[in-house]
Amino acid sequence: MRRLLSLFLFCLLPLAFVHGTRAQNAAGPSTAAWSFNYKFESNRFYEKLIEVDVGPDGAGEARFKRGESDEIIDHKFKLQPTTLARIRQLLETTRFIDSTGEYQAEKDFSHLGWVTLMARQGDRERSVRFNYTQNADVKELADICRGIAEAEMQLFDIEISEQFQPLNLPRLIDAIESDLKLGRITEPERLLGKLQEVAGNPTQPLIATNKAKQLVSDIKKGKFKTTMRK
Repeated sequence: MRRLLSLFLFCLLPLAFVHGTRAQNAAGPSTAAWSFNYKFESNRFYEKLIEVDVGPDGAGEARFKRGESDEIIDHKFKLQPTTLARIRQLLETTRFIDSTGEYQAEKDFSHLGWVTLMARQGDRERSVRFNYTQNADVKELADICRGIAEAEMQLFDIEISEQFQPLNLPRLIDAIESDLKLGRITEPERLLGKLQEVAGNPTQPLIATNKAKQLVSDIKKGKFKTTMRK
């Protein structure tokens, strides 16, 4: 009896191994680490190139090229968990990597520049390019990344202005306020550190420090909408 039981269990081992391998293969794509890239290109604008890379842990880098210069300016960032979760949700909702659909609308807005979105997961990847889309989820993906880049560019501008052109600070903070009111910034909290720095610096123009203090207060109160719909 024991010999028969041992033989039966021995015969089941290969089946269990095959089943486990299939389960791992089936689960692989959904659990594999993913990365996401956004690129905006246009020779008609001051920002001719904007790129955003986002990794599976939320760590990323924004790069941009401006004016006639060929210099690439880069800023590193770490996304909040809610932002990262929203990007992941949109990638899953649209089945971005598995889908074969094109997102370019019939209406052509190529004069406004081209957007390229690319996602990688495991050994799979997909890239799409459009200048205008009517797919709300894909548009939100692009808006989220553009809103990340906008904040990083503004942080860079303030850093430069603090060091070399402090009289430009009021204008730059006005631009930040405008973008915040229009919901163009993905993570308003990302700006808090730099705004608090300006607000607490008595050597900077008074109008800049006052505006910065007000924005800090408004951001902490959650006054502004973001590029994320949920």
